[in-house]
Parts: sequence; structure tokens; C-alpha cells
Amino acid sequence: MEPDGYTTQIGLPNVLSGEYYLHVFHRNHKHIISSAKLTMNSLSDSVYDFTVSSDRYYNEQGCVSVGSERWAQQAGDLDHDHDVDLDDFLIWYNQAKNGLSGYRISDINGDGMVTTRDYQYWYNAFYRNSPEHGF
Repeated sequence: MEPDGYTTQIGLPNVLSGEYYLHVFHRNHKHIISSAKLTMNSLSDSVYDFTVSSDRYYNEQGCVSVGSERWAQQAGDLDHDHDVDLDDFLIWYNQAKNGLSGYRISDINGDGMVTTRDYQYWYNAFYRNSPEHGF
């Protein structure tokens, strides 16, 4: 989505024609990379839909099932070290303890507040990625 919050087609001006892997880095999610190259040029639009299958992700550990046959970028990596761990919890905890609101890295669900709802997103991702749970 574009920064205006409405335009779902992302513009990439001045991109040279060629084949590219898409690498998506969001403020509090695990980064993701497309499993296939996307051909881009200035003459036509290109579409790559990460939501249809985990096979669309090069790094499947960066995605999570969000419903029947729907996939999304996994939330909770607040320190951008490519895992969801206790370091991320501490970031959330300190921002929640201080009552921070607004566009904060610990506002995982994007509602403008750092609350226990964000903790629940972090916890689910942490639990899912814990080796002792077989994930």
C-alpha cells in the first residue's frame, strides 16, 4: 500500500526493466522475499500476491496463515533481527509501560496504541517460532 493509505498498487518510479525478487521490510514484521522473480518494466504493471500461498515466500518462516488459504507477513519482529524473541517483548513492554501511543514500533496491530492486544500478536508469533513447540 502506498503511504496515502488508499492506493494498493505500489509505484516504483525509475526502476530499470528486468527481473527482481521482491523484498518487503515492514516496521514490526519479519522481512519477506518473493520465491520467484518478477519481471518489471515501464510499459506494463506487474502483480505479485503474497497472500495466496506460503509457496510465494522465499523465506516461509516470515509468513503466517491468517485464514483459509490466506497468508501474511508475520508480525512481532520489533528489533528487525529476523526473529521474534524476548528482545522484542522488552521493546513492547517498555513502550506499553510508558503508555505510548501513535505510530510506534510496538503498535503491532496498528490501532495507534501500545496495549496488551499488541502483546497478544507478539506472543502468538513467539510461541509459533519457539523450537520447543515444534514450529
